[in-house]
Amino acid sequence: MTFMAQLIWFHKRLFSDSFDSIPVSPRVFLVSSHQPEDPYKISARLLMENLYQGEKSKCLDPRAVFIVQSVQDLFIWKGAGIPQGNLMPYMNYAQKYVKTLQKYERAR
Repeated sequence: MTFMAQLIWFHKRLFSDSFDSIPVSPRVFLVSSHQPEDPYKISARLLMENLYQGEKSKCLDPRAVFIVQSVQDLFIWKGAGIPQGNLMPYMNYAQKYVKTLQKYERAR
């Protein structure tokens, strides 16, 4: 997906009254290090595809933390295989990001 499409989706997430304003449901955010060169810079990135639809359904990676947002619920999913040194920083970031989603994107 292009950078421009990501910006359009971000605008829709912020200003639309409908959860269905973007074609991804549930919204799944991957919480991880931004890049291998800077492992202490953590980000939450919206996965731009439907993980649970169609024949090629995908699974969540057990080495990561995910935030799963549906119309009515918001969950933090913690994988069983997260390296011990990453667990607390990822969980702390996920909890802060959940508050951001609740404040600006009307997540519940």
